[in-house]
Parts: sequence; structure tokens; C-alpha cells
Amino acid sequence: MFKVKKLVSLKGIERLRKKTNSKFPILHTKTSAYVRFEYAVRTAIFVACKYEHKLDQFDTLNIRFNMDGTLIGNKHIVAISINCIEGGSQCQAAKNLIPLGLFEVQKENTELLRQSLPSEFINDIKSVKYISIGEKNISIRIRLGGDLMNAVYVFGLAGFSSNHQCIFCTQHKDDLHVTDDTAYDKTVTERKGKNKQTITIHVGHSSCHDLTKKARSLTEQTLSLTKNTNELGYKCEPLFGDLFDYQDYCADTLHMKLRVFDVILKDMLAYASRTGK
Repeated sequence: MFKVKKLVSLKGIERLRKKTNSKFPILHTKTSAYVRFEYAVRTAIFVACKYEHKLDQFDTLNIRFNMDGTLIGNKHIVAISINCIEGGSQCQAAKNLIPLGLFEVQKENTELLRQSLPSEFINDIKSVKYISIGEKNISIRIRLGGDLMNAVYVFGLAGFSSNHQCIFCTQHKDDLHVTDDTAYDKTVTERKGKNKQTITIHVGHSSCHDLTKKARSLTEQTLSLTKNTNELGYKCEPLFGDLFDYQDYCADTLHMKLRVFDVILKDMLAYASRTGK
């Protein structure tokens, strides 16, 4: 005789789901839900250990902070997840990303995001400096991930309509193509009215990390925002304060590839739309 297994009722499944979810330290607000950052980091490291068995030998572990907006029904949601970079590319797969939080926003811009992200959430992230693995305390460095528009919002930049649209440097948009071989002297006009003056400056190639070659920095941003006229593409204070430096940004290779394809497609469409010989 075969024993017939009893089917679990929907109510029983609901009870089991609530019991399981109660074990996760999820915090709720009216428009958001998130977990403690330390809990998420420990989970990310646990996942990374599957692919890199010597994480305890690192002095510093890099945590990639992935942030992106999406539409769920008629709600605009910003989803944040993390992964441990030392675990390799496998940890960047969707199934291995660790959810950190979901936040409802009206639309994506720096000020609305600033209103939507609870201060407790941001302070909780800033508080995690070290994680213990076994008997060793390992330093945690948080790296910002996501597409370029996300970087614009997080760093408080003016965006791609600005004359200084690059998120890595303050080079003028007309000179972003300049290299060491194409460097030149440029005549510019400063100030207005009676104080107007014309000067000649040398335009060379820019850098994303060398401050002497126009790399962006939080210090420069703070000084620029104190001026009435901001000419370097800084719009407001960074969303997370000094949590992320400009050198902490990890370029999203997927979006970089998509932008390359956009340029190719644009040229193909332009060529196909030509008329005549």
C-alpha cells in the first residue's frame, strides 16, 4: 500500500513563509525595506567563499554596491544589491547577488533619492568598516557599481547635458578626445564685464585618478559648491556623503557594451537613411 502524502495548504505555506522571513533582519519603512548592511556583507562573503577559498588571507575585501532603478507595475523602484569582488565574476551573476534593499521613488534624481533613502540605512552602511573571518578582522572597502546615470545621481553631478559631463574628470566635453599626441593651447575668456580677461591654457589628456590631470575629487566638489557659479559639472552634495570616492566607481561593463552598440546602431541607421548616390 502506498501512503498518500498530505498536501500542504496555502495557509500552511503562508505560515512557513512568515516563519522563515522572521529569521531575516529586514527593516521596513513606509516606502522601503532593507536588511542590515553587516548581515548582507557577511552573506556576500559566504557566497564568495564558494569560489575563492582563501578570503581569510586578504587584508581588504571589496564590496560592490550595485544600485539601479526599475519599474514594478506603476511604481518606480530603486533596487540595491551587493557582492564580494574577490569572489570573481561568478559573484556578479544574478543568482549570487545579495539583496540589500528596495526603495520606492517618484523618479531617479539625487534629491528625490536623498529623500527616499532613510538616514538610518546610510549610517548603517557607513558604520561597517571591518568584518571578522575566523580570528582575523578584515577591512571592508565599498565600491560603487551601476550604470553611468546612477553614478551621476550618487555623486551629485549635473549630468550629460553639462559642459563637464564626464563622471571621472572635469575635462570640457569638447576636449574629451584629447590625448598626449593631440594636446594643444586653447584661448578662453574668463569672467564678465569689466573683469573680463582672455587667457591661454594648455589642454592635455585627462585622467580618472590623477588629480593633476583633472580627475574629480570630493574635496574639489566641496569647494566648487561653495561658489555661485559652478563650472565643473558639480550639482549638489553626493548622495552618500563621503562614503564613495570617485576612484571607488566600478564601471558597469554591460552598459558600456550597450553604449558601444548604440553608437554602431546610430551609424547604421544614418547610413541606411541616406538618399541618392
